[in-house]
Amino acid sequence: MKLSKPYAIIAVVLVICLCCFVVLFGFIVDFSNGGTGPARGGDAISLHNLPFQTTNKTTVELSIGFTPAKGVILYCTYTITDSNHKVVDGSLMLHLPFSSEYIIDITLTNLANGNYTFIITIHYANGSIRTPENQTFTIDTSFKYPILTVISPQNQTYNTNQVDVIYNINSKVLMSYYKLDNQDWTFFKGNITLSNLSIGSHTLVLSVVTEANRHIANANEEQTIYFIVNS
Repeated sequence: MKLSKPYAIIAVVLVICLCCFVVLFGFIVDFSNGGTGPARGGDAISLHNLPFQTTNKTTVELSIGFTPAKGVILYCTYTITDSNHKVVDGSLMLHLPFSSEYIIDITLTNLANGNYTFIITIHYANGSIRTPENQTFTIDTSFKYPILTVISPQNQTYNTNQVDVIYNINSKVLMSYYKLDNQDWTFFKGNITLSNLSIGSHTLVLSVVTEANRHIANANEEQTIYFIVNS
């Protein structure tokens, strides 16, 4: 059956529109993944407040945003388990309107000492399930955070061109570094003396890595001291 000219024109326009849609959709959807999701990079996770370390507090606030990379998503869930794989908490993650981001904002209280695992699970429209996030943190009420105390130099004026570098820290020292003014980082052990200092203002950055730093997010303890040499 032949179409009349107006209908033929409409049919051609519809075919062109359909082709354009398929081409455009091809840029949006990753067909190499079965056509299940947007062709973007990796998952994006923004940590607003999440331990992922050792903490001596039994109350932990968890606040993160998570954006899955691929797939037509039905929903995302989170689960928190303890050392015995017992579920401590878990629920749906809130999906922000007009956004691909899923968020969680909760406070856990009265946590016992031990390791905890935080898991994000993505549930896709095609029935598949993926777990891209699996992080752990530890509750240890006996844990002591490293505290760096710089004894010398202090933020003051020295009438000598030799200034001692002396510090204390309440944890086993693994590495110590200092950076004077715009010079490179220098490794040192124990206490040292900065010699032949020029007259004027100086900036000393002291960085110490300890045994305790292995169990927390910060790689080191660091302090900056400003002092003046007037000699």
